[in-house]
Amino acid sequence: MDSVKSIEDSERLKFGLGTLLEAFPGIVSLTLSHVTWSNIKTHFQSEGMKGTYTTLKQITARVQTSDYTDVSFIRSILNNCKGLTDMRLMMHQDTDPRARDLLISACTTSNPRVRWSWGTWAEGGEDIWVSNGT
Repeated sequence: MDSVKSIEDSERLKFGLGTLLEAFPGIVSLTLSHVTWSNIKTHFQSEGMKGTYTTLKQITARVQTSDYTDVSFIRSILNNCKGLTDMRLMMHQDTDPRARDLLISACTTSNPRVRWSWGTWAEGGEDIWVSNGT
């Protein structure tokens, strides 16, 4: 069972955000589950992100945890997706409030060209937007 899971994990890690955007070059808006966000962030940590993409305008993502790797991943996305103007991040309700506040501060301070929306989510619960477009 572990070897099957290992194979599935290694197959999953072959695809990052750049691969997705190359496969769908005209995509304007992207919504990512917390599992997909985690997978493409893991791919980014091992492979980086290459290419420049101009058509993507909005990303909505559920983030399970918030740490420094999310900040560097988001910065890379913004550096490579020059047309991106809206980032809508939903953080899990169990995320440490200090970590959440640090992520919000790091993102909004270093990326003023982007309209940020922040919210919380929980399994089986309703998404709650805390701020919209700041």
